[in-house]
Amino acid sequence: MKHLLPAFALLFVFGCAAETGPPTPAPAGEELLLPSEAYHRGTDLVWLRCPVGMTWDGADCAGAPADLAFDDAITGCSDVRPEYRLPTLEELGLLLGSCSEETEEARCRPCADSAECSATLSAEEISEWTWTSDQTGEFAFVVEVSRGRIAFEELETDTVQARCVRPL
Repeated sequence: MKHLLPAFALLFVFGCAAETGPPTPAPAGEELLLPSEAYHRGTDLVWLRCPVGMTWDGADCAGAPADLAFDDAITGCSDVRPEYRLPTLEELGLLLGSCSEETEEARCRPCADSAECSATLSAEEISEWTWTSDQTGEFAFVVEVSRGRIAFEELETDTVQARCVRPL
């Protein structure tokens, strides 16, 4: 069950994220990115284009995304490559951009409305809800990437999709 989060509760987490321009290639001299990866300058992270459970076929994500419990999402990311992890709430906010406190719910820009986000994540596979690594008690924050909403889920019982990031 999604528990939507009042916007004012998130101000201390990441404030209002600003657009930082379209994604750019990895800085010169850095390792080459795999075709399934995209570098995002605003977060300075490499993002997998597809959710866990799907593969990049060179043009789009193929297969079906996995709905995972929190611990399985953490494992799913590190299984791709040891340095992969779940993004933080702040990192997802920076990717989406235009996070605001002006409504009753915490919101950011939907991924499809953000040039940065839709260029980084496969536009065809913008997942509904995705885990973040941020936890509070028995809950972890989730972001509805397609609508920009922020909520929290129970760690032990709820399942959502996972997006993975790694340092450059």
